[in-house]
Amino acid sequence: MDAMLSRSFARQVEESFPDSLVSAKAHDDVYSDTAYVSQTQLFELADADLAWRIIIMAPTELSSNDTITKGDTLFAFLIAVALFGFSVCVVLFFAFYKHRKTSAIIASDWRFTSAFIVGCSLLNTSSLSFLGPNTTPLCMLRMWLFHFFFAATLSPLLVKTYRMMKLIGGKVPRRVKISHFKAALYTLPIIVVQVVILTIFSVVDPRKQVESIDMNGADVSHRVICAHDTNAFFVTELIFEGGLVLLGCILAFQTRHLKGDFGESKQLIIAMYNIAVVGSVVVIIVNVMDSDQATKRVLVAMGILWGSVFSCCAFVVPRLLRVREIQRADSANDTGKETRVHVSGI
Repeated sequence: MDAMLSRSFARQVEESFPDSLVSAKAHDDVYSDTAYVSQTQLFELADADLAWRIIIMAPTELSSNDTITKGDTLFAFLIAVALFGFSVCVVLFFAFYKHRKTSAIIASDWRFTSAFIVGCSLLNTSSLSFLGPNTTPLCMLRMWLFHFFFAATLSPLLVKTYRMMKLIGGKVPRRVKISHFKAALYTLPIIVVQVVILTIFSVVDPRKQVESIDMNGADVSHRVICAHDTNAFFVTELIFEGGLVLLGCILAFQTRHLKGDFGESKQLIIAMYNIAVVGSVVVIIVNVMDSDQATKRVLVAMGILWGSVFSCCAFVVPRLLRVREIQRADSANDTGKETRVHVSGI
């Protein structure tokens, strides 16, 4: 207890004896089970030229509701959500890539659609970063993975739609050439802007490990969470990523008159609407709900699962059904030809 008292007093000196509670742990590890909160009161006797600091300590337990670690009930569930979303997107990718030489898939610009599906699968893997303690490196990794993969996923989809609009969307026929390489270069600005935003905030206002001590009557809660110092990063990403979704809606509107074999305005607007609705619901719940970070991360992971899988299905399933329809028609034609040849030989 004497050692704990010394540590508490040292922490009070470091913080210049604040009016708020100050935490102190028996060990330097932030996740030490033995922790105390302390507060000091100045006691002075002017006649005796005496000034004392009375320190009051109380034990507190570190909350485990802000992390998802091995042994928690949410640990296996979060892994299942991430792997399920990843697996579905991978299956859709291979099914789509397998038929890349068919006319229905070629018309959909399969290279950029495949890049979108791969991005959706990687976006689901970002949910796995939610596992583990709230250390500063993990907090930074979580910030980077989701937002980087989000931009990298939408970028090829938007560029693909833009290229289709430029190539065959004009009212007056004119010769336009946008090669695969040039179109791939068009995807870079969105990704570069996202990297710049993440880099700036990694230096200016990084997402880091933050200790929080709250008092509710006689109950004292000691939490270790991931947080920024300000809301600037949240507002910036909300504007940037919301702008990408809005851009997708605009492109869908502008390509609504394209021929069905090339235009995918319905699929794009469904995907953008799905992302916008799911994203809005998750953002509102996460920011309004007074809950622990573990629960919020599970909600985000489920939002990623729904948004990515549903959006992939919106683009892949209609094309695969079209391929199947063409194959059935070709098979019926071949059967008819064989029957006519057999009759003519009688």
